[in-house]
Amino acid sequence: MKFKIYKHSFYKKMFLYIAILVLVIISTLSFIFYFNFENVGLKLQYEANKNILSEISYSATYLDDTARNTAAYIYTNNDYSALRYGRHTAPEDAYRLVSSLEALVTQSGNVQSIYIYNRDINTFYSTWWRYYSPAGDFMDSDIADIIENNKIPGRENFTSNPLLRKVPLNFNIGTDRACMNVLTYVMADYTQDGSEIQSAIIINMNSQYLDGLINILNTKGAFTGGDTLIIDNSGFVVASSNSGAAFSDFTNKTYVNRILTSSAKNGYFVDTLDGREVVVTYVASDVTDWRFVNITPFNQLFKDINRMKTTLYVLCTATVILGFLLSYFLSRHLCHPINRMLGKVQQLSNVKMDRTRKNELDFLTDIFTETIKKAQSIQSVSHENYILKRTAILRELLTNENRNTSEFEETFKKYRLNLNPRGLFILCNLQPDNYKLFTQELSTDDQKLFRFAVCNVAGELVSKYFSNECFEFDDGNIALIMETTNLENSDICRNVVEVIGELQAWCQANLSISLSSALYTDPVGLADLAEGYRFVLQLSKYRLVYGCKCLLLPEVIYRLKSNAFEHPGALEQRLDEALNNGRLAESVEAYYKIKEYITDYSYETINSYILYLSYLLMKKFNELEARGYEKITFDSGSYITEIISLETLQEIDERIIRLFRIITDTIEQRRFRKRSNLVDKVTAIIEAEYMDKSLCQDAVAGRLNISRDYLGKMFREAHSKSFADYLTETRLQKAVEYMESSRLSISDIMDRIGWENKNYFYTTFKLKFGMTTSQYRNMSSSN
Repeated sequence: MKFKIYKHSFYKKMFLYIAILVLVIISTLSFIFYFNFENVGLKLQYEANKNILSEISYSATYLDDTARNTAAYIYTNNDYSALRYGRHTAPEDAYRLVSSLEALVTQSGNVQSIYIYNRDINTFYSTWWRYYSPAGDFMDSDIADIIENNKIPGRENFTSNPLLRKVPLNFNIGTDRACMNVLTYVMADYTQDGSEIQSAIIINMNSQYLDGLINILNTKGAFTGGDTLIIDNSGFVVASSNSGAAFSDFTNKTYVNRILTSSAKNGYFVDTLDGREVVVTYVASDVTDWRFVNITPFNQLFKDINRMKTTLYVLCTATVILGFLLSYFLSRHLCHPINRMLGKVQQLSNVKMDRTRKNELDFLTDIFTETIKKAQSIQSVSHENYILKRTAILRELLTNENRNTSEFEETFKKYRLNLNPRGLFILCNLQPDNYKLFTQELSTDDQKLFRFAVCNVAGELVSKYFSNECFEFDDGNIALIMETTNLENSDICRNVVEVIGELQAWCQANLSISLSSALYTDPVGLADLAEGYRFVLQLSKYRLVYGCKCLLLPEVIYRLKSNAFEHPGALEQRLDEALNNGRLAESVEAYYKIKEYITDYSYETINSYILYLSYLLMKKFNELEARGYEKITFDSGSYITEIISLETLQEIDERIIRLFRIITDTIEQRRFRKRSNLVDKVTAIIEAEYMDKSLCQDAVAGRLNISRDYLGKMFREAHSKSFADYLTETRLQKAVEYMESSRLSISDIMDRIGWENKNYFYTTFKLKFGMTTSQYRNMSSSN
């Protein structure tokens, strides 16, 4: 077959995709290798430089420790106190002490010189120049200025970082005298006000020790070229492999600023210095506030890596060319079988491919998709029709009483029903509890899925004892037909109850669905299925009494009273009296007695009575309003609709008791207002007439036309004390006011507050206030 390439040919796409894939892979690998070469090189160089810089840091720490230990030794040695504080130290003693300091300098090797300053005689003792000299004539004028003018940074007792200074190497006077770099540590004692330095120990360390160490490491090849330096936290160079850079200000260098502002103690980065790329490695000291830095030219570090990059470019280019060739031949090879399949499909489907719009695979995909959809549609319609027809036959078994057993035998076989038409059957009806909530929370499709799941699980669980069919009878009911075995009726009933209990537990645990069930345990034949299922549906209604997740047996109906229903008049009267008196607990108790009475009757009777009781309660609302109680806003239509829709008496109880509470609260509120008004009147009488000696509980009760006991009860409930106690406290309080505001005698005060018995007044006053009237009057006068 001649190989042709069309505008939308799959060959072109395949070639393009494979070529792009090869290009992406090669480019990605090149990119990874390119940057990994640099990153690996930088990391290796960083690790090597970091180790060497750490050695330098260790040596710098050693230098710092030497200076601090030397200063501490001098400070704690009492012999040297004569130099620091003595005003009349003999020259020979001073010379001897300075000589011992010179011995310290010689022993340490890194100490350039030691000074001791004494402010009392304004003199420097030195191991470098004349062993003592007045501050004004001291050769090291820089340190003299620092000490005399208290220029130590932060006025520290011991400088945390050494001072970078130059000290003269000879004693020539002039600006051209030679100097050397030293690191100066100062341990100072201040005057009490801290304004002046009383005495100081100055240790000058030779910075050439650090310069020499750096140069030795560079000479031995520890660093890959470049410069190595130490900078302090101010950006000044402490030591450097470049001798001219020591003690220089490098704050204008960008890499120095990056190091000083970095939060990391160690690190590296690439920067530009004097127009060339450099790799900067730095390590911070844990003791001194110094950074140890190495600067390596980038091109010197990556000479070998750049050669590897060039080799990689050549290899990648060759690989890309090879990949394009491979893509061409591979695409051509793979397209041959596709073209053969395309020709066969066009021949069988009698459909020609439009090569200007589609490629071969798109055309084949469309043909196959259309074919599969047609096959699935035919299969789906056939299966749905089969399921619908099967369910319709099962429903007919439970609704149609006129049927011929022999006719159904063929139907049972055709639709593969797991039942023998000549057998005996037990019926069960399953209902989802809280059906209103079930339909509100789930879509129609989800409801069908849940019912389907219940049917499947029921069929599986029941099958261990009985052949069965479980199906959706209507939206609220699931029917379960079980074919009995040769077991005794008691065994059959026990097995059925067990398996229905398992089904309810499984649905609750796995589907979060509560199921109620009604069971007709007397086996019936095919002809009696409809009548038996009507009985089961009637039995299911008694979920109203037994609540959700119940298992209802025929005994529920068999035990009901068959006589005519008579209203429980005595209980109704008791309920009415309890409501009229605002007693909620008694109302609820009477209602539960009524409920216990009506549940011995049929479902229809129970429903009718609940509606009747609801009517009585709504009538009670109107009666209360007619008697002057506050109007109760209540939607009777919505209430009746809700009551009818509820599934259990427990739910109905909540609604009815809610109405009881509305009624009793309304009555109690009015009583409370009435009692409150009464107590307010009594309190007002006491406040206005407390001075009346004849004022008492009987007199006030007579004035208000109420009994003495009722007044006492209402008053105690409001004030938590009796009428007499409240009157006594009021009179005592008035007596105190007279005692504080006047000089009236106790007899006059008693007469004004309506108190008759003088001894009883004294006793009561002392019990109330903890002191006699005289003591209280004296205390009030002194205050």
